[in-house]
Amino acid sequence: MVDSRRWRRSSSGYRPGKVRIADGAAYFCVVHNRSDRGLCIELTIEAFELPDQFELSFDNFQTAHPCRTVWRADNIAGVAFGNPSRQSPENARARLRVIG
Repeated sequence: MVDSRRWRRSSSGYRPGKVRIADGAAYFCVVHNRSDRGLCIELTIEAFELPDQFELSFDNFQTAHPCRTVWRADNIAGVAFGNPSRQSPENARARLRVIG
């Protein structure tokens, strides 16, 4: 079978993480593979419960990556990386580093 994906994927070695949704609820997940543009994650909830926009963290939300859901199936989801919002603390710290 030929892989017709646009972006090359690499195995993440099943890296554990957490997703946080807008109401503040957080759920464990496991990253199965990644590309420069996104990830495939396995969730502890059904994928249809994952909203279109959420945050992903690998360090218990000391840092968070904005993501959007691209596809869902059972408890697996394909997600794309988003851009930090202008109000996010990560973005504010990045501006301080550039100016300072």
